[in-house]
Amino acid sequence: MIEMIEVLKEKSVALHENIFFELVKKAQDKTLNGFDRRRFLISAGRSINYLEEEFETVRENESNNGLDYITINNGLTLVSDLSEGLHILRTNFIKENINQFAAHYQSVRDYEDSFIDYRYNNKGHETFSKTIDLFTEAKSFADGYQKEKTLTKNS
Repeated sequence: MIEMIEVLKEKSVALHENIFFELVKKAQDKTLNGFDRRRFLISAGRSINYLEEEFETVRENESNNGLDYITINNGLTLVSDLSEGLHILRTNFIKENINQFAAHYQSVRDYEDSFIDYRYNNKGHETFSKTIDLFTEAKSFADGYQKEKTLTKNS
């Protein structure tokens, strides 16, 4: 039963990521209408929720050590930054913020992949250092949003 729930969750995650990236691509070519804008924001929000749930679940694991807590807390920090980026995008839905959010999201996913590699495949110094480097890179994307309306056309 638990395996079936995991399979369904993975399919849901993949569905929302596909919708998200499909709409990012569409936004590059033309302005998103109200329906697509809502789909974009909902899919992005659900993708963030899945990331947060993943890090929270791992944090509850009783076999964590000090380095695990660093990588887990870094992941939760990145998810929090991404949530803030989504909030800024909601209030200033312009092409520049769509691009910023897509890059920010991808950098957090890169961190997640490195985290999984460190956590489950190779707990060596090299993979830990890679997660720290990717954390620093992903953290830098949190500052690139335009919080005020700009002269550019809204997407």
